Amino acid sequence: MQVHKNALILLIVFACFFSYFNCLSAEFVWDDNIFMINNPYFQSFKNLPSFFSNDYMKLCTHAKVGGYYRPLSAASFILDYNLWGKNAFGFHLTNLIFHGLNSILL
Repeated sequence: MQVHKNALILLIVFACFFSYFNCLSAEFVWDDNIFMINNPYFQSFKNLPSFFSNDYMKLCTHAKVGGYYRPLSAASFILDYNLWGKNAFGFHLTNLIFHGLNSILL
């Protein structure tokens, strides 16, 4: 049974990787530069607590529109920025890893 379980996990990892590996060479798109790359709130871990009590769209852009309470996404952006800087490959790699882990958990 353990061999079957490990084979299934390996299959999920390969399926995720081969489905999304082409994203690793992609650049940032649309509003990524506004919300993630050139956003001072995502450049320091000291801002992390504020994302658990605020809508990050309003916090980061002072926009009138809201509805973006996604603290784990914001935490991921902070981690990515501090690990990878402004390198899109790193951001995409982190998302690919998280996608694979979530698929395994499911």
